[in-house]
Amino acid sequence: MNIKKTAMIFSGLALSAALSFSTALADSATVTAEKSANIRAGAGMKHPVIGWALKGETFETLGESGNWVKVEMVNGEIGYIHSSMLKIKESSAPEILHVTAEKSANVRDKASMSGKVIGWALKGDSVTVLEKGDKWTKVELKNGKIGYIHSSLLGKEASSAPSEGKTATVIAEKSANVRDKAGMSGKVVGWALKGDTVILLEEGSKWHKVELEDGTVGYIHHTMLSK
Repeated sequence: MNIKKTAMIFSGLALSAALSFSTALADSATVTAEKSANIRAGAGMKHPVIGWALKGETFETLGESGNWVKVEMVNGEIGYIHSSMLKIKESSAPEILHVTAEKSANVRDKASMSGKVIGWALKGDSVTVLEKGDKWTKVELKNGKIGYIHSSLLGKEASSAPSEGKTATVIAEKSANVRDKAGMSGKVVGWALKGDTVILLEEGSKWHKVELEDGTVGYIHHTMLSK
């Protein structure tokens, strides 16, 4: 086999390796070299060194090519580190939870009852967990909206089929009292901020029976709500 033919075969193999490059196989990689690892311009020892990474440094990975891992450097430049110098952390599937509220759950812009309601999810709806807390969980809805739902209103399994609950929005100046019976003499058992979404359980001529995000059931005067 002559030199020219050998070079053609080698070039063909290199091109094949480049075309078979697999992407997004891992989430991140940490350098485990004794002191540092070279970062090269391409996937191979023949490529020039364009930077280096200290032991313990972590990179977002963009894919793998043979024994080389493609990474993005701090300056935004793309390079390759030999896989023997890295510990790769594989990406894991996100946790999915279901809304277990009686009818629906408000989605707020921050982890607090004072947070503005930016949406809601019906009972049985599935949401993707972004950050899990004891009281509030940051989630992504099916429509891509991101916000916080009270953790008590979420579970691993939907308790029943999704509800088609009717909702209303609080239009009070600041907040509306929620009473234990339909009348001003009713004891205040909770309150809802302006802009909150509540579930309409029963509609009356003056008072509507509602359910709040935290599960509280009571009555709000009809002038404080917009359907």
